[in-house]
Amino acid sequence: MVTLIQTTLFLFLLVIATQCAPASTFEENASVNPGLVMRLTKKTFDYVTDITIGQANRNARKTKIPNYAGKFLHIKFYLYNMKVSNFDVKSHSVTFLPKQMMNYKFADINLSITGVVKIKSAAFRDTAKFEIVASRMSSSVNVKLALDPASGRPTAVVGDCHADVPRTRVIFYKKHSILNLLSNYLSKVIKRNIEKQICGEKTINEINTALAKGLQKMPTSETFLYDFVFDYRMLKNPYINSTFMDTDHKGEVFWLNNRKECPLPVRPMEPMPHCTTKAMVASQLSAYTLNTFAYVAYKNKYFDHTFDSKNVPKAGLLNTTCENYCIGKLIPELAKAYPNKKVSVLLEATEMPQPNIIKGDFILDGTITLTIYLSTDSPTKPLVILPIKIHTNSTANISKNIVHYSVSVLKLKIGLVKKGLPIKIDVEQLQRTINFGINAFLMPKINNEGHKGFPVPPISKHMKLMNSQFQFGLNSAIFMTDFKFDVNFEQTEDDEDWFSWLIRSIGSLGYYMMSSIANISNFNMSVSTQT
Repeated sequence: MVTLIQTTLFLFLLVIATQCAPASTFEENASVNPGLVMRLTKKTFDYVTDITIGQANRNARKTKIPNYAGKFLHIKFYLYNMKVSNFDVKSHSVTFLPKQMMNYKFADINLSITGVVKIKSAAFRDTAKFEIVASRMSSSVNVKLALDPASGRPTAVVGDCHADVPRTRVIFYKKHSILNLLSNYLSKVIKRNIEKQICGEKTINEINTALAKGLQKMPTSETFLYDFVFDYRMLKNPYINSTFMDTDHKGEVFWLNNRKECPLPVRPMEPMPHCTTKAMVASQLSAYTLNTFAYVAYKNKYFDHTFDSKNVPKAGLLNTTCENYCIGKLIPELAKAYPNKKVSVLLEATEMPQPNIIKGDFILDGTITLTIYLSTDSPTKPLVILPIKIHTNSTANISKNIVHYSVSVLKLKIGLVKKGLPIKIDVEQLQRTINFGINAFLMPKINNEGHKGFPVPPISKHMKLMNSQFQFGLNSAIFMTDFKFDVNFEQTEDDEDWFSWLIRSIGSLGYYMMSSIANISNFNMSVSTQT
């Protein structure tokens, strides 16, 4: 399952696969600057709250309300066959406040419950249908966000909570003075208990438990490409303004079996562009993340690979003699000295690759060495060793949820060839051949595939991305998107991803608060259940 964080990282790695030296005027501070910034806008919180209210509404209508028996003055009553006939919230809002605070408001909440009552007194005995109507209710609750430094996860705790229930009525569909007395009594009791329940200890505990459970289960790192770990633990308290919340994350890549800190500096990224505030969620990835990937990959020889006749994409490609195309055609000296042979090629990264983002372009510089030897021998008996410097310049974007990319520059420059080996090549001729192949075949093929593009990888099985965008900024890459989310807030799955747990946590407050209003089974009406 691919998360939002993995999606952003994937788009970076794609551009590397299809193809600045670090330079910045910003102050360097590895202990403060993030490699990754996540942005959740007010649209996300409003949307998720709307989902949770809808789910609380649907679940409320399925609620099994227990029967109640009680006594008021000389009247014995028994309530049964109760069910929620209507529950809706006309409006809700989420407001970002200073000091990592958020305020949730729910207004014009309406609840109707129908049922049947049996009444018995010395002078009266009857059965009647009734309806409990609580209308124009409202609630307001604050949530405090912070960082748990030990785990690198966010924390959230409910603060001030207020509820208002202007009026509650119990309507009996028969007329009698005793029913009027009972109506007045039950109206006051239910009104008082709804107010207590909305911000009551049980509701607040449920919300805090759901928040803690969701946030504590959020992963802080993910394994990718089998050998790498992407560490995205939070670095400090969230930053909140009136329209969005930003969280700073480490954004460093480690080798799975050797998690040593990278010595490279973490340079500040430029501020996220204003367009990200129009999306529901955005992520900003620093070139530092790619540099740490390049660093650990180089240190652990991840790029080093041996090509032979068994693993090349086209049969006969490493033959010295052929009719159409093979390595013997690329290097004629090889075909002349060793006809009808098969060779192997050892590719080694001799310098750490240097990925960078400069003013909207992705730039990659690197140096590799190709050691060519007979397949019957070993790299210790080279026929020729070719040092090659690589330089690429590329861009990427997303249109209609399709990722497109293009390479504007792709250069492979042959360096100083080691002398004294069996094969002496014409470097200038080989360079001309390589340049022709790149410009005539390789670049058009890469850009043709980039023009076709491919769908944006899914973030979660619960989520559908919409209106996704991707761009390279001054010194970072930015991914932004809207989404649709489909999840049951009462049922969780242990294998859910980072973003699913985050959305669950955001939505839990609205869900449990609205559920508490509709769940009359929690009301303390000072009566006992009839047996």
